Amino acid sequence: MDPPLRVLHLEDAIRDTELVQASLEEEGIRSELRRVEAEQDFISALKGGRFDLILADYTLPAFDGLSALKLAQEHVPDVPFLFVSGTLGEDVAIEALKKGATDYVLKTRLARLGPSITRALREARERTERKRAEEALRDSEEQWKAAFESNPVMYFTKAIITNTTAGTSLRADFRLKGEPRELRSAVEENLFQIGKEALSNAPKHACATEFHARLSFDSEAVRLELRDNGKGFVADSANRGGIGLIGMKERVEQIGATLAVTSEPHAGTTITAVSPYQEPVAT
Repeated sequence: MDPPLRVLHLEDAIRDTELVQASLEEEGIRSELRRVEAEQDFISALKGGRFDLILADYTLPAFDGLSALKLAQEHVPDVPFLFVSGTLGEDVAIEALKKGATDYVLKTRLARLGPSITRALREARERTERKRAEEALRDSEEQWKAAFESNPVMYFTKAIITNTTAGTSLRADFRLKGEPRELRSAVEENLFQIGKEALSNAPKHACATEFHARLSFDSEAVRLELRDNGKGFVADSANRGGIGLIGMKERVEQIGATLAVTSEPHAGTTITAVSPYQEPVAT
């Protein structure tokens, strides 16, 4: 069972609060209403309580709804604010909506309250989700920027993915995991070339429509994983290898890294190169 809706109700008439709660119950909306009528009590409630919704009369003896709306926008801008009033004319209602109110319902038409609240809460959730997505995107972009500034291989890998897939049906992405570290120049160059070769082969030879690259910074090594959804091949042929795989194996040997290739017919191919941060000691 969902928790009851926490509602702050700015209203001077106790009876009207009771009617609002009864109307919500008829719509199947469980609620906990906190009624206040003075400005200071309203401000204290905004500061001290966590509410899902604010309902407000437009006209009160010593306060008014528009002032309450402004205060709510300052303290809890993400909480839906609905006017529930018996003195709200059409012009005033439109002005209230322009100033940021979510909706308005006349006290003589409380049957509209339940649907209005449901819509207001849904829109609030959608706004919150969009905001979180935008923040996540900004964080990702900032991470990319920092990564590119500290590690050229990531910049060029991203660039080559963008340039290679432009104008084609291949969908490609590049993801970063872990805290970026400075790599040996030989590691940067060879990992980059391995990624470039795999990306070039994906649509050309594997007939892939998707390509995913992930660069992971672990505690002791950097890992480049390249995966496509192409036609794949029999695992034994990976040991023999074509020109592309042979070149990749030579590159990982140059930097003391390891290369793993897994593939099955009609199931795509995954290529994983793992290189230690420290250059291996010659024996």
